[in-house]
Amino acid sequence: MSIPFSLSGQDMFDRWSMITLVKHHHETKKNLHAQDVYKLLYQNSFGNEHFLADTAMVRKYLQEELFSMDTTVRGESLLERISLDGEMVRVNLRPFRALNLDPESLVQVMFRSARETMPDTLMFYRQWNEFVALVEFDLVDFPPADVTRWNEQVAAGNIMPVRHSERYTAGNRPAYRVAHRSVFEAMVQMTK
Repeated sequence: MSIPFSLSGQDMFDRWSMITLVKHHHETKKNLHAQDVYKLLYQNSFGNEHFLADTAMVRKYLQEELFSMDTTVRGESLLERISLDGEMVRVNLRPFRALNLDPESLVQVMFRSARETMPDTLMFYRQWNEFVALVEFDLVDFPPADVTRWNEQVAAGNIMPVRHSERYTAGNRPAYRVAHRSVFEAMVQMTK
């Protein structure tokens, strides 16, 4: 079985610039807002540990989501890059389910990825500031007021996990788990 690791023909091992990462998500997702970029950068910098407080609930929630999610959304890659180096990814659950991959293995991937993630507040600030500069210099198209509102939160030190924006959620119906690409690939190799 061939597992589709690449995104839109891009090699997951190539290092991307911030503008490439933001433009990629802007082009492949509907209604991307500053809040969604914030979430992407937060996940890249801090991983998924905030999501893993209760092991039993993690398993239960994953099983429920896999079997109740909207499967009419098409065209998603199994792995969605969220970091400049391609190591941190979102594992999209619709293609995961379509490939009949093991949910318990994904739970193990999530926990191992959390253990291997060193939260990096400095990287978050650096990448967020780079995103704000891209907006200020009109290199990416986001409403300035939206970016300013989120930038004020970041400047105040209010760095915390958030949900996707309502419009992004309505347009994309996101269903994924955050993981290290290398941990996920090792899991898939073991289950083949």
